[in-house]
Amino acid sequence: MNKIITTSWDDGHPLDFRMAELLEKYDLKGTFYIPKKILKTR
Repeated sequence: MNKIITTSWDDGHPLDFRMAELLEKYDLKGTFYIPKKILKTR
């Protein structure tokens, strides 16, 4: 039986690269939405 798990992360954060590495390591798929520009919050 196939299982689906979903999570949500802040897109465009530098740690997205780490998440991509983990997805690749465990042969999982993911979708990343990368903003065109970074908005400063401060």
